Amino acid sequence: MHFGGTIIRLQVIGAVLLFGTVIARADINIVASTPNLAMLARTIGGESVQVRSLTSGERELQFVEFRPSMMTAMRPAMLLVTLGAPEEARFVPIAIRSSNNTRVEPGQTGHFVAG
Repeated sequence: MHFGGTIIRLQVIGAVLLFGTVIARADINIVASTPNLAMLARTIGGESVQVRSLTSGERELQFVEFRPSMMTAMRPAMLLVTLGAPEEARFVPIAIRSSNNTRVEPGQTGHFVAG
């Protein structure tokens, strides 16, 4: 049996609940590296979250490159949810650095690796 999807869901639920209790009744800005993670965050967070995806799902991750819109999406983010896939190294670190958002830097509570 493969339980990877369930573990990822539980981890994302935990991260959303953590931020939900810390910032009660405020919209939580979440940025996800993929549309699937964005959908999962929207499903879990409901009306309490605003979620943006860095990628559109039209291209495979290994072909995605940094775009300025990623920096714009990242600036107000309170939580960044990534897969931790090597392919994300082409755009996620650049988006974090260029946004100047220290909350979502690796090692911070706003940086969540779901994979």
